[in-house]
Amino acid sequence: MAELIETIAFISGANRGLGLYTARHLGLAGVRVVMGSMNPENGAKAAADLKKQCIKAESVKFDLEQEQDHIALRQYLEKQFGRLDILVNNAGVTLEGNVSELGPHNTVLNVPIETVRKTYEINFFGALRLTRTLLPLLRRAPAARIVNVSSILGSLTLHSDPSKPLVSEYKSFVYGSSKTLLNAFTVYIAHALRGTQIKANSAHPGWTKTDLGGAAAELDPEEGGKNQRATGTAGCKRSHWWLLPPRRAASLVEKRPLPRIDLFNTRGGNYAKFWKPPEKAAPVRQCTSMCPNPHTVRCFNPWRIP
Repeated sequence: MAELIETIAFISGANRGLGLYTARHLGLAGVRVVMGSMNPENGAKAAADLKKQCIKAESVKFDLEQEQDHIALRQYLEKQFGRLDILVNNAGVTLEGNVSELGPHNTVLNVPIETVRKTYEINFFGALRLTRTLLPLLRRAPAARIVNVSSILGSLTLHSDPSKPLVSEYKSFVYGSSKTLLNAFTVYIAHALRGTQIKANSAHPGWTKTDLGGAAAELDPEEGGKNQRATGTAGCKRSHWWLLPPRRAASLVEKRPLPRIDLFNTRGGNYAKFWKPPEKAAPVRQCTSMCPNPHTVRCFNPWRIP
């Protein structure tokens, strides 16, 4: 009998802000989240908070600017899971000031070159290096996703449109152009991986109330996290899981009353996956001893058959 296969996600910069809320929403969908954090203590605390919500979460020390951290992360993921299903390039900085506090602005004439280099190193080169490092693990997944957390401030079309003042008048040159580069990277890598099981997307989570967006932002981080979770799980098939007594599971395998039945064995019992619920099925509460959170990207509705 096959083992229940978990969906594994790595999120950079996941101990706070959008990264943390993305981890939370993926975790609530049943994805095991590995959270990258520059500060191990902050990362461990964030993971512990998610575990209290019955989310399978763990934290690893990860600094985008440190090449040895990229290598150590790949080795850790390969040893623990053997593959990676979802990569969320979330970590980023804006060193030109808080957008809410700056108001309409344009920094291109006076931003220091060192600020340009520092921002590009994290927002663009970091994501590029991390994706290349983890690509061999993504290739082992049955349906992998690369999510580059971008922004509409990286859109040259919107910057050139005076009817879009929220973008055309807010010109943090370095931050915006770093996201333009990130969007270009998304287009190029999606083309390079066409015909494979790996899909790449850029995600605009919205103007959110984070350290980057500031207090004047339109959305709470919770909403931004939902947007990024939707991008990370886009295109995956939806099916159902039921917790079955062993004899009942065996009888279903023999009779095969539905077009497709897949059985998996976990510590909590036997699970069957169907395209539609059988009769008299009842919902199972998530995260109980009887239902060890069997959700995956392709598994959102657990049921128990009486």
